[in-house]
Amino acid sequence: LHSQNFVDINDGLLTNNRRLVTHNMWFNGTELSNKAKRALVNEKVTFVSNSRGYVHRIYDEATLDPELYSDFRRRLEDFLTSEVSYEILVNFLREFNQWQRCFQVEHQRFGRTLYLPMEKVFQYEHSSSYRAGTNTEDKLLEGIEEDEFYRNPMEGRLSLSTLKDIFDSHSFTLETLKSDPETLIRLLNRHCEKAQSILQDLLHFCQTEPLLPSMEEKRFVPVSTDLTLDGLENREDIIRYLRTIRNTDETAGLAFMAYREIEGDSWYPFMKAVLERNPVSLDTLGSLEDADLYEELLKMSNQSIYSENRLATPDEVCNFSTGDGLEKALVMLNVLNHRQPDPDFHLESRDGKVTLIHNAQEYNFHTEKECLVPENLSKTLQNLGIRGIPEKSKC
Repeated sequence: LHSQNFVDINDGLLTNNRRLVTHNMWFNGTELSNKAKRALVNEKVTFVSNSRGYVHRIYDEATLDPELYSDFRRRLEDFLTSEVSYEILVNFLREFNQWQRCFQVEHQRFGRTLYLPMEKVFQYEHSSSYRAGTNTEDKLLEGIEEDEFYRNPMEGRLSLSTLKDIFDSHSFTLETLKSDPETLIRLLNRHCEKAQSILQDLLHFCQTEPLLPSMEEKRFVPVSTDLTLDGLENREDIIRYLRTIRNTDETAGLAFMAYREIEGDSWYPFMKAVLERNPVSLDTLGSLEDADLYEELLKMSNQSIYSENRLATPDEVCNFSTGDGLEKALVMLNVLNHRQPDPDFHLESRDGKVTLIHNAQEYNFHTEKECLVPENLSKTLQNLGIRGIPEKSKC
């Protein structure tokens, strides 16, 4: 899952749990920006949401107002689009390094014009605070030893100065390049036989077309709750407010499921995930005998990675080698249920003690969590169609 947030301020900001990317950073061609771009460039967006609703690729109903969604799409597309300039051309070559071999830069030194392969330019960038394509490019080139340069133009390479002159003299824009690419290709073919492929990649670099869900076939269903968080000063205030509406607002309720705060009806989708979507715990512990599995879980630290009544999944317990007793019981249940399903297992958590009864064998753990496991949990899981429960025992 790649979750990203678009912040509609100035030219826009795009954030995820690791990086913050500005409009300029999106087009700077660096490895860091390239990593941040991968999801939007290569993958379909599953859903779009804000405080007023959502549009999902799969569901027929959408709660986000079509006009708001259209405005979001326009702002995001503006963020992902850049006109062509000398700086953008250099940034393009920084990212699409397979085309660097087709270009060279010119540099004036002691009254002579010297030439340097683009590969060398970017190589020297790594150890310098100056960057090609910006107003610090001359300082970057001045710091390179003269014997790295060629005294004559290199055959089969187009000078970036010539390319800049071509763009300036013909006033190429992104739109004209898309509508009439042949003009530029014809000019570039005099210098580079790969002109058509280079132009295709350049257009791709200058404009990312996000694969967003379509609103055309959706049925708009307005919602009464507005999740706008204006006036809430900190994280605790936000969580406190969302708790007041978690049972009446679907989005707030789902947020607590994603937050792993498990209570009431949220037990059932959580348990479905526990028993169907945690392969790491199966690979890690699945080969152990039942008694050895139980002993291995008891030896782990009894500290949950989550506070309060938030629960880690079995895979998280295995990855971090620690877990509250209730979380360890869920690991045990996941492994045992895949090994020998029991449609009538019993899971209970009361007064600091967790009891798991699976195929008539009892396992006990200590817990600091205060999550109350529903009495009809196993029967409900049968209704949910949990894989691994025998077909004959499903209601």
